[in-house]
Amino acid sequence: MPAPDVWGLVLAGGLSSRLGQDKARLCYRGQTLVERAYALLTRVCPRAAISCRCLETAAGLPALLDATERVGPLGGILTALEAWSRPVLVLACDMPWMGEEALYRLVLARSQRSRQTLMTAWARQGTPYIEALAAIYEPEAAAVLRHGLNTGVYQLTRLIGPQYRHLVPYTEAEAGWFFNVNTPADAAQLDCSLENGSSASLLAP
Repeated sequence: MPAPDVWGLVLAGGLSSRLGQDKARLCYRGQTLVERAYALLTRVCPRAAISCRCLETAAGLPALLDATERVGPLGGILTALEAWSRPVLVLACDMPWMGEEALYRLVLARSQRSRQTLMTAWARQGTPYIEALAAIYEPEAAAVLRHGLNTGVYQLTRLIGPQYRHLVPYTEAEAGWFFNVNTPADAAQLDCSLENGSSASLLAP
């Protein structure tokens, strides 16, 4: 097990308002997106759970109900950090092309973090963009996220500044890992990848 001290968390508590249907229940390669993300995390972490607002979303998988009001991903991550008191590998359920290699490399990179690091995350090479929803959060990040919740600041990258991040660059060729399904057009692209055997499907485990 590459990350014996890190537990996995699938983020599946969003409204999916732009998509018009629950993205967690979309199917890809014979699994729902939430099942696929959970299976991926369990290959890397000794324990994983679905962060959601109702047990129905977890579809019988281990669940951790979001203990906050609807404040976006911050709520689920904070709930897990406070409940588990250990590092948490977070993965949004809507990244169907995420690969096991990406998570292994993230875990390996975490071992090289500085003492003040609160988040180990992928970053798009040559840009300021980071992947905050495919990242590892340290237990100490809970206090920072709790402060954000109390003060109405919910954006993860605003709360965890550059000095507290350990970033792992990814290339244009690896960008497919982070494709996420937010709109009907995205869902259609997912369907097309199955029909034509696109390179995106090759990135999936």
